[in-house]
Amino acid sequence: RLLQVEDFKLQPTIKNEDRIDSMRKSWYTVTFDKVSFMGLRLDKYLQKNRAVADSVIFQKPTLAVYQDKLGEKSYDSKIGRYPHQILLNARSVIDIKKFVARNMQIEITEKHKDTRQVGTLTLTDIDMVVLNIVNDPALIRTNPVSTAEARGRIIGSPIQAFFRFYLDSADGRFDVRGRIGTVTAAQLNPISTRLANIEIPSMQISSLDFYVRGEDYEATSEVQMLYSNLSLVFRKRDEETGANTTRRFWTKILNRYAIDPSNAGERKAERVRVARFTTQSFFGIIWKALFEGMQRIMLKSGQIRVD
Repeated sequence: RLLQVEDFKLQPTIKNEDRIDSMRKSWYTVTFDKVSFMGLRLDKYLQKNRAVADSVIFQKPTLAVYQDKLGEKSYDSKIGRYPHQILLNARSVIDIKKFVARNMQIEITEKHKDTRQVGTLTLTDIDMVVLNIVNDPALIRTNPVSTAEARGRIIGSPIQAFFRFYLDSADGRFDVRGRIGTVTAAQLNPISTRLANIEIPSMQISSLDFYVRGEDYEATSEVQMLYSNLSLVFRKRDEETGANTTRRFWTKILNRYAIDPSNAGERKAERVRVARFTTQSFFGIIWKALFEGMQRIMLKSGQIRVD
């Protein structure tokens, strides 16, 4: 009834700087101090292919993801590959009442196609609890919703999120509600300059509250963001020299006429609807819906594009 695994590590054998991927590929490194399977029914797995456990508890798991954007983009469809859809399509029958991860750390690193600079998004000190991880139709009829709650820090700022996955949905329905605490320009700059080539000289986000509901082909968001002292510097990279220069005209026009430097709560983004690209991942569509809402709050026109 109890199975424990300690000091586990799974990593690529090639270093990041030595990888040459013709197609964009994500490389994963996974470690954890210990995982405990409580109430495990190994006999049911061996005899009936049923993975049954009362709880699975991970101690200090870490996940590092690395991708070089230089490779060609894959256009393989990700439709039907949300977390709960993968669960429903698993080859084994799964009945796990609770999944717990304590003090989890996540690093997502990308190397820009043009600038060749590396940006890393970090999530630290994460405590997560997932309930009702099942794909048995009889159990789903009894309780058709799996939930996940996570609390931790993103690029140093507090974050909390609550997910609901509808296991009886034919189109991958889910929703997530969350909140991010204070974020400063100093926290955002290392990512925005390296991955988007946009500098943020000043900005103070006091809070960001969001609600996103989605399915296979679209998502809708509601966003409330309180911020102040926003200014942006748009940069352009010289293809021959690799040097970055400020796009002075666009920077001046956008900061003066397009961007609202602060929002004390007057503006909210409601019923923001976005379409999902078939290549977009679960967190990709959540970010797209969230960012579209943020953009409508920050920009006077609701949206803008600089080519």
